[in-house]
Amino acid sequence: MRVTNLFSLSTGFVLVSQSFAWKLQFFGAGGYNSAFESGTFDVNCKNLPSSINDLIVGIIFDPATRLFWDPKGFIAYEEPGCKGHKYIGHLGNNGFKYPFRKFKSYELH
Repeated sequence: MRVTNLFSLSTGFVLVSQSFAWKLQFFGAGGYNSAFESGTFDVNCKNLPSSINDLIVGIIFDPATRLFWDPKGFIAYEEPGCKGHKYIGHLGNNGFKYPFRKFKSYELH
């Protein structure tokens, strides 16, 4: 019985913590979700998984973190380590026109 209660408590904590997190979604040219990132604090620089090699047609940014400071925007970079050409994004849907870009890292501010 205790194991079940502990599992329920930890699952509930994970679900609650996800509902309080900012969200950043990268969408590929095929119309699918290429990468999904979330968290509760600022990110100085984070590389996207190396498996992400899609042309990105849009990025959706939801900064809501309810109990934490909300980031104001994001910067997506074409190279790992937050280098190379960058795109400064804002709240909501950030769609791109052709030519689409490949992004390898991002930061929140």
